Amino acid sequence: MKGTGRVTKDSLEEATPPESSEQAGGIGLRAELQQEHDRYLRMRADFENYRRRVERDRDVAARQAKRELLLALVDLADGFDRALLHIDESPGSVAAGLYGMQRRLSSLLEAEG
Repeated sequence: MKGTGRVTKDSLEEATPPESSEQAGGIGLRAELQQEHDRYLRMRADFENYRRRVERDRDVAARQAKRELLLALVDLADGFDRALLHIDESPGSVAAGLYGMQRRLSSLLEAEG
C-alpha cells in the first residue's frame, strides 16, 4: 500500500535496488584490468631479464673473441722470437724490420694484458 505512508516489507524491497548489471560489469572490468596489469608487469620483468641475458651473452662473446685474437698474436710473437734467434744470417735491414715489428707486437700484447 503505497499511499498510506506505512513501511512494509514489500515497500522496502522495492526501495533497495538490486545489484545492477553496470556494477557487476564494473567489478568484472576491475578484475580484468588487474589481470592485464599483472600480465604487463610479468612481461616487463621477462623483457628486462631477456635484455640482461643478451647483454651478458654479448660481453662473454666479446671476451672470447678478444681471447682468441690475443692467443693468435701470442703465437705470432713466439714466431718472431724464434726468427730473431737466427737473425745473424739476415741482412741488416731485414733484422731491423723484424726487431721493430717484434717491439710493436710486444707493446700491443702488453697493452691488452
